Amino acid sequence: MERCKRSMKIIHCADIHLASKLGTNFDKEKAKERNAEIFESFNRMVSYAVSNDVSAIIIAGDLFDTKNPVISYKVNVQKIIKANPDIDFYYLKGNHDEAGLYSVNDTPPLNYKTFKDTWTKYVIAEKALAGEDMAHDEIAKRPKRITISGMELNESNSKKLSLGLELDAQDFNIVTLHGQLSDYKSEGKEEIINLSELKNMNIDYLALGHIHQHRIGTLLPRGLYCYPGCLEGRGFDECEMDEGAAKNAISIDSSNGFESIAEKRIKRAAGFEQRGHGFVVLDIDEDTLELKEGSPSFVEFAKRRLFEVKTDVSSCEGSMDINNAIEKEIEKIGADSSDILKITLTGDYPLAEDKDEQLILKHFENDYYHVKVKDETRIKVDYNLFANDASLKGELVRLVKADASLDEEKKSLIIKCALDALNGGKN
Repeated sequence: MERCKRSMKIIHCADIHLASKLGTNFDKEKAKERNAEIFESFNRMVSYAVSNDVSAIIIAGDLFDTKNPVISYKVNVQKIIKANPDIDFYYLKGNHDEAGLYSVNDTPPLNYKTFKDTWTKYVIAEKALAGEDMAHDEIAKRPKRITISGMELNESNSKKLSLGLELDAQDFNIVTLHGQLSDYKSEGKEEIINLSELKNMNIDYLALGHIHQHRIGTLLPRGLYCYPGCLEGRGFDECEMDEGAAKNAISIDSSNGFESIAEKRIKRAAGFEQRGHGFVVLDIDEDTLELKEGSPSFVEFAKRRLFEVKTDVSSCEGSMDINNAIEKEIEKIGADSSDILKITLTGDYPLAEDKDEQLILKHFENDYYHVKVKDETRIKVDYNLFANDASLKGELVRLVKADASLDEEKKSLIIKCALDALNGGKN
């Protein structure tokens, strides 16, 4: 335990998912390279902590993607922790990495702190009292403190979150959990965090993990809850947020009818309107044990960004037109050569027009780190064009058209699937 510095800075990160398989979107070679980049981002985050006088790093679950990750990743993380004795690492296991970082026979360094399935509390700083403070806190008869409490959730303890959690009102209390927020109690599900159970518990900052996009909200009467999101996006379910989603990443509960401490604090937060991936920094004032202006702050940090480029091709005529439409959408989002793109084709597209996913992929794949093309268009069929077509395609279209039991949407879907099969499944 150390005496509170002029400014106590704490990094809150989660869902690093080191040693992921990444086979859904990348080939073996690129998956290996991407895993190395994700590890390097974790290493860079620790270097950021050193350069910015950060005292502690909270890892709110899922440091690894599996309970038995590649041993070299565990060893390298252990080396990072050991090489930075002035930073305390508070590691809360999540639903992916339940085995933890060290085995039972290992002796972890003193700056490695863990949690269990009951509440564990650490005192990370104390503020000496004098004069008016001493008189005001005479009942407490001890200094004010900054604390970190955490519990690793399971099916049993997640149903009674507040049981055993004891936090003093005079302290600045950080609580860390890994799970899905819910405004209601869930029957028979693990990792559900009922936020209402944690209200009025003297929590100042609820450091969460599990959701892979950053978000922040108020926890009445005085606290904030926060997901930092993942450090690096790995798949296209972790794309950069659009403008609307970024605005919705900030949630304020004004049900008290007056401006609560929590509302005042969230208005001082910074960076949460950003759309990318990274981590959160808390900056706690030494004298007041209050969050400083601009804290908590979200730090966008990922090496690569992931974008879904949705492109309506309804008015396009052929692959060249489609490529031009895609380029315009890419220009709007501001993607560059280091980014990862999923190009999703949408709209109604004429059956007779050329549209080849592989040609589209070839057009863009060398301009970006990785590109994937997904065709979600609906076929627009001009049946007159196939009235005298003697090919198998023409016969198929005429048969489907004649089926009165099918509506136009189903006819289009059947034709699309059948033509994909005829083309060898390339679409």
